[in-house]
Amino acid sequence: MPNKSIFILIFLFVAFLQLLVPANMIFQKNKTVVSGTKYKFKVKPVDPADPFLGRYIDLSFDQDTFVIKDSKFYKDQETIYVEIAQGIDSFAIIKNISLSPFKDTKHFITAKVAYIQENRVHIEYPFTRFYMEESKAPEAETKVNIMLRDSTYLGYAEIFVYKGATVVQDVKINNRTIKSL
Repeated sequence: MPNKSIFILIFLFVAFLQLLVPANMIFQKNKTVVSGTKYKFKVKPVDPADPFLGRYIDLSFDQDTFVIKDSKFYKDQETIYVEIAQGIDSFAIIKNISLSPFKDTKHFITAKVAYIQENRVHIEYPFTRFYMEESKAPEAETKVNIMLRDSTYLGYAEIFVYKGATVVQDVKINNRTIKSL
């Protein structure tokens, strides 16, 4: 009988751990949305597909490089921290980059060095995919690509940022969500 009690306790403990992991992931995402600041990043989308995760818009950003004085401190694929701020036009700008997390601000992103070209660091953001409903993605892609070829349309991603963590909330064209296009 005591062995059966031990097995039940072990089973309950393992079951609790299995629930704790996804609950923590959800909590961290929600914490970023609730405590973070929303930034708008200008985008240039296309629509590939992932056989396991579905249709998504591949996001590339205007603000993906930063000029530095000396490139010898940075290496390709190295983790960096990108401090951001709102620019004059209300879109996100890169304020600074560092090899260690910023202590005096919560407005930074954990990213990677894509590559270094002369004294310019090209940044690989962790939020390059925006997933959509499978049936709406191809139509949205077509409309978005037509609109973004026209300079009168403005495309951007709304991204919450909080102490290195990020959550992509939406992608919009002229302040209208692509989900409704």
